[in-house]
Amino acid sequence: VNCARWAPDGSLIASCDADAAVFVWAPGLGALGALRLGAGGATAPEPWHRKWLLRGHEGEVCDVAWHPNLHSVYTLASCSHDGSIRLWSMSRGEVTAVLTPASDAGPVKGLAFDPLGQYLASMSDAAGKSN
Repeated sequence: VNCARWAPDGSLIASCDADAAVFVWAPGLGALGALRLGAGGATAPEPWHRKWLLRGHEGEVCDVAWHPNLHSVYTLASCSHDGSIRLWSMSRGEVTAVLTPASDAGPVKGLAFDPLGQYLASMSDAAGKSN
């Protein structure tokens, strides 16, 4: 897991990993009714389940960011070493836009929405350039 982020309203958690996947977790048992091992070997219902497995990136996913108002079309943003930023809808669990920075920008390593949700900032590490 490269990062995990709470949704602004606390209803979901998004995480991402080196296998080019974004996961969205929701409270409750989910369809599988998973169990976890509790104290003393007793089993208890797992309090979170995977709501969405979001695929589309072709490289390691480095960061995710929730829209501060949980916009219906651009709810979640993710960035990857493949140089892309993807915007996802949580109502449909699908990509709604793909952004590609300048060709010499390099892998996108971080991103964040502004507090009003009007802008999305990204950070990259351009190959061969130094500060």
